Amino acid sequence: MAATNHEGIPVNAKFIYNKPADYNTLYVNGVIGGQTARGEIILNFFFEYADVPKEEEDEIIDGRLKPKKFAATSPPEIQRDIKACIVISPEHAKGMAEFITDLANQLLAQTNDAPDKKVDKDAQ
Repeated sequence: MAATNHEGIPVNAKFIYNKPADYNTLYVNGVIGGQTARGEIILNFFFEYADVPKEEEDEIIDGRLKPKKFAATSPPEIQRDIKACIVISPEHAKGMAEFITDLANQLLAQTNDAPDKKVDKDAQ
């Protein structure tokens, strides 16, 4: 039987995590979002990168490819592949932001003792 307080209310909760068959882990390095019409937060997580050219043509001199410098476009073309979207209440977003900030601070403290590496909760 579960432990309860003096009023008979359970003092612990057990959470069981279920992963669907199509569960996968995504790498993202950016997010863009805003507010829905219902006042919720919408976040689109993306992976940002400079793509390789669709094709290129190189000069051959004496049977060898001539070394070529990478030609960047102006302005640079950066791809942003949307990997996932979540819609969340402001209350839940705030709790998750605190969780992520605390975890980031723990990890940064392990890798570098410099105080300037700490994430500022108030800057969110």
